[in-house]
Amino acid sequence: MYKISFKQGDITKSECECIVNAANKSLLGGGGVDGAIHRAAGRELYEECKKLGGCKTGEAKITKGYNLNAKWIIHTVGPIYSGAEDDSVMLSNCYTNSLNLAKKNGIHSISFPAISTGAYGYPLRESIFVALNSVIEWLNNNSAYDISVEFCCFDENTYSYYRGIYGTMTVSREQQNKEFAEFIRRNNVRTKDAIEMHLADEPFNKIKNGEKTIEIRLYDEKRQAITIGSDIIFYKGETIDEWITATVIGLYRFDSFNDIFQSNLFVKTGCNNMTPQVAAESMYNYYTKEQERQYGVLAIEIKKRG
Repeated sequence: MYKISFKQGDITKSECECIVNAANKSLLGGGGVDGAIHRAAGRELYEECKKLGGCKTGEAKITKGYNLNAKWIIHTVGPIYSGAEDDSVMLSNCYTNSLNLAKKNGIHSISFPAISTGAYGYPLRESIFVALNSVIEWLNNNSAYDISVEFCCFDENTYSYYRGIYGTMTVSREQQNKEFAEFIRRNNVRTKDAIEMHLADEPFNKIKNGEKTIEIRLYDEKRQAITIGSDIIFYKGETIDEWITATVIGLYRFDSFNDIFQSNLFVKTGCNNMTPQVAAESMYNYYTKEQERQYGVLAIEIKKRG
């Protein structure tokens, strides 16, 4: 049996058997959670950590808790956020390897901070999805092991995000889609945390089927606000009855549409039924050459969610 809970407060005061330290590679202390844990645990923690030889990103090592309430500390090194796809893999490894180490040492209650979201710059909402998905997957794969997992949140904003996102994860995807669409229709509003784009039927269906992972737009003021990690909601046509959510995983600037279609991104644009020249010309059905010269163009690489 397992239990997941959420707490707002100071992780150094946790009553769990083990707390997780969002450490740096040296394991010798730093800022944020790392520094707070080292200060609270005392000098003996530093002395033990010196003998561990550091720790690689995504891996985990264990020490005693010394002056803490927790008997053990598991130290894991989160990724410095770059927007690359490997970021989420390494962050997931932090949670998985920490839980593996807890099980190996017979630990039955563990408290996690929001790893990598401080100085390492990982967007909070994205990090929480990774954390919850990784922990839930581990718990399901180790269902015979009795453990309680606590997510210790430093502030109210983080706590609210964890609770809210976990709540949506316990509802079926079909029900989430129905509730989202109904909310939009009932209130005639748009979501504020995601960028919205309307697509014709053919490109929408190609994104849905995985045939298209590059969306091309002008690099105008609206698109200049897009960053790696941004969420995009694609609607089919001008309605909001059918939609796809995706995360931006790459951004590529070009001077012209022709430059995009002549690049190695062409195979990801969903235009494989055209030549690059014909595909470039087709963009002038939506934008003028004057707009192209004024703004340049942007290839947005996306990863469909769900």
